Amino acid sequence: MRAWIAMLGVLGTAGCDDLGDAEPCDGYGGGTIPSCNDVPELCSSPVTSTVLQPDLERAIDIVFVGDGFTEAELPAYRDRVDDLIHRLRSIDDYVASHPIRFNFHRVDVISPTSHLTNGDRTDTALGGCVRRDSHSGDWWLDSDGGLISLAAHRAPDADVVVDLMNLDGGRPNADPGTGPMVPSTVGNAAPIIPRTVRISLEDGGETVLHELGHALFGLADEYSEGGEYHPAWAFSTDGDPLVQPNVTLDRHGRKWRALVDGAEEGGLRYDEGVYHPGRSCRMRNATEPFCPVCKDRIQHVLDAFAQPLANDGPPRCAIYLSQRPDQVTGALSAAVIGYDENVAVLGSLRLDDELVLDGTRGTSPRSFELFAVTQVIDTTALANGAHAFVARCLDGTGLVSEVSVTITIAN
Repeated sequence: MRAWIAMLGVLGTAGCDDLGDAEPCDGYGGGTIPSCNDVPELCSSPVTSTVLQPDLERAIDIVFVGDGFTEAELPAYRDRVDDLIHRLRSIDDYVASHPIRFNFHRVDVISPTSHLTNGDRTDTALGGCVRRDSHSGDWWLDSDGGLISLAAHRAPDADVVVDLMNLDGGRPNADPGTGPMVPSTVGNAAPIIPRTVRISLEDGGETVLHELGHALFGLADEYSEGGEYHPAWAFSTDGDPLVQPNVTLDRHGRKWRALVDGAEEGGLRYDEGVYHPGRSCRMRNATEPFCPVCKDRIQHVLDAFAQPLANDGPPRCAIYLSQRPDQVTGALSAAVIGYDENVAVLGSLRLDDELVLDGTRGTSPRSFELFAVTQVIDTTALANGAHAFVARCLDGTGLVSEVSVTITIAN
């Protein structure tokens, strides 16, 4: 499962903390976004904004929300957020070097309790809890994306949400969400979950910059935690199935040759089988500056926010399968991955001309976009023999790309 998640690039982490006798999350949250009628207190939460770029289409709006802070603890939450914003604006990195490009918003969410490690999603405002990682044994911070979306909607705009959880410990992480805070520029977007960074009280500005590297700029982790990377079966319109700019399956690093010569093994939390640019980097160690490859991507995205929508060619489109295609049995996970440098993307997947997966993904049309949706298919309901998958990706300028693969079912 870890290889599948890493291949999609849907989650990034940094740091590691022990929470002792914590109880794991009770189920999963964030499948739907409630209405203000369901949770009226979230829709009346006060908002404090620092707006340096009034054109919200050209600004990058970072919204802070808090979970597990009671009314008596709100002053501590406000102080911590103010300190994090100060750190982001003072560390020599992309926020400090582009000060008028970033707006900050703080939503004062009140929780009935501060219980974030008891497994109960119902006793804090945003469904906060911790989840045990089966590979590393670490406790990962978690919360309900639907509730976060509703709370963040109080801000004038939200390109990414930082969920500050009121506990000391837990592994911070970034989640790409399921789309924009406003309707997508393509298709008929359903209500969405915003890009979200989850941090604890222990995490500083450097860690937030690392996690925003995932959430805003599509960067991968470059550090290693053991094991060999075995990619899922991938079929792509591009030669490298890893869409993140700072990792590759190519040991020569041809992907970034114009910026860095060579590659070093390790990345996506693996020691072997995947490669990163081979220099110190904030995506490898949060206390280090970004490497040239990551700096290039960050600048590209910042430029895309500031400039009119550009037609840079059709999106990359890929199918990822959880099994090798020539001998498929039982349950098969099939994912469509669409990626474009600066416009929103939607994708669909057909099996033998029947639509089996559809969805939308996107934020501002001036940001890179990654569309990733997975469908589990019960192949025992299909006849043995050859079947054809076709993935179709459409970007915000109307350009289309397709990729196909034939599978052989052998139940």
